Amino acid sequence: MIDRDEALIRVRQWYGVDRGTEVGLHEFELGYVGWLIDPPQPESAPPSTAGVPRVVVDKRTGTTEGWPCLPVQLVAAQYAARRA
Repeated sequence: MIDRDEALIRVRQWYGVDRGTEVGLHEFELGYVGWLIDPPQPESAPPSTAGVPRVVVDKRTGTTEGWPCLPVQLVAAQYAARRA
């Protein structure tokens, strides 16, 4: 079973970033949805992570897979529906 700390490690590995890069993590029944968090930028600049895919870490197996840049809750729901 993958815990939150291990999921964070796997999300950072999937994105190829180090511990200094802030990532978000949402836990749901079957796993975790991870995403990159935008560093502070001038208001006129677009978000640097716009369009960057989400990553799902399966709680049971630890496998990671990319998902489209959709709302986190929607990614979790679609992942659960696909696994049903």
